[in-house]
Amino acid sequence: MARSAQFVLSELLVMRCQSGDEEALGQLVDLWQPLLSRRARQLCDTEEQASELGQDCWLAISRGIRSLRDPAGFPAWALHILRNLAADAVHRRQRERGSVERLSEETSSQAGSPDGELDSMRIAIRTLPDELREPLLLHYHEGYALSEVGRLLGLPAGTVKSRLFAARKMLRGMLKED
Repeated sequence: MARSAQFVLSELLVMRCQSGDEEALGQLVDLWQPLLSRRARQLCDTEEQASELGQDCWLAISRGIRSLRDPAGFPAWALHILRNLAADAVHRRQRERGSVERLSEETSSQAGSPDGELDSMRIAIRTLPDELREPLLLHYHEGYALSEVGRLLGLPAGTVKSRLFAARKMLRGMLKED
């Protein structure tokens, strides 16, 4: 299976980072920041939260990159860090807010708005389990091929296909309920 230039370059940059090359980390940021920023915005409620999440993610990456055993696994590792940090932030915000009731209030108040269908879709996507939401967003929103999604998530292409099928089926069911 051929690997894209982005994946090969990131593997080389990770190895350079692990050797202490600080310039390589900057190049790695340039290479993967667009994807991580988009994913952060999809995982957060506000642009400010997404920006903070992205900064925290790169800080964690820079601290842990020397311990990454497989440089080719960097993309999946970076996305895993981002997801974990986002989950931690969500749990903190839920504790601060007190409950998830606010989400259901927003859903019912937006149903009559012109953007209600789009908002319903966004909310439905956010409620998908991570293992279904990740491949869905990477494939349909980010435009990655199935094989690249598999590499990003560390999954076989067949598993990616089945998760996409399950995500679409689950979304259809959620949107029919609305």
